[in-house]
Amino acid sequence: MPIESLIVLCLLTVGPSAAVGVPQKPAATPATVIETTSAGAMTAVARAITEEKWNPILDNRVQQSPAASALGAAWKPSDPRWQKARAALGARMTALIESYTKSTQIPDHIQKSAGSLPPGPDRDAMVAALTGPVGPALVRQQAGMTFVVQSLSDNPNGPAPGTPAWAKQINDTTKRFDERVGPALPPDDGTHRAELQKIFLSPVREPLGQVWTFVISNATRQLDTGLNLMLFDHQAMIERDIAKAVAGRH
Repeated sequence: MPIESLIVLCLLTVGPSAAVGVPQKPAATPATVIETTSAGAMTAVARAITEEKWNPILDNRVQQSPAASALGAAWKPSDPRWQKARAALGARMTALIESYTKSTQIPDHIQKSAGSLPPGPDRDAMVAALTGPVGPALVRQQAGMTFVVQSLSDNPNGPAPGTPAWAKQINDTTKRFDERVGPALPPDDGTHRAELQKIFLSPVREPLGQVWTFVISNATRQLDTGLNLMLFDHQAMIERDIAKAVAGRH
């Protein structure tokens, strides 16, 4: 069984915790429906994935700063000066991510991917589900699955699929999704669980999953590129911020 299918089966055993949006009236195209119902959730997932990946990188950047080399072992995360330097660098990441999420990039990715979906009963069923009572729970479930699949894919040295350790990793990743993304989403009352199982164990889930994969993959790739450029282009300013923190200056 493919890893994506195993993840689907595991995640369908986890109780609902959050939903996205409010069911919308049917739109003219599947692309518009997905953008209307899912763009906010996609943005939140792309942001959470990026922050999880980059927080350790920024930690290391601060830790290895030449501006703090004279402090030796005293330069560590418990030091208020380290925390101040890290906050300054984190603010740069936050500004970049917020600028990206306010752009048209994610809507453009949705339009490109969803606009190429071939017509057929699965696409029609997806649109009907997104615009019906199950819509919020469906978007929430797809958001969680995409977050988990992407997170596990970024860790190729993780446990083998199907093992207890792998199942634990899925549960742990799902909890992180609930903590990081869930609070920003409307709650799911859990009354559509049977419908969700039917959707995610049938071909109906494939068009929506295809769009989500395309959007999140491209968004996180673009954010990675932007953050790499930030670290390179802003080296002098980053060092200046860290030096100010080391010296206790504002």
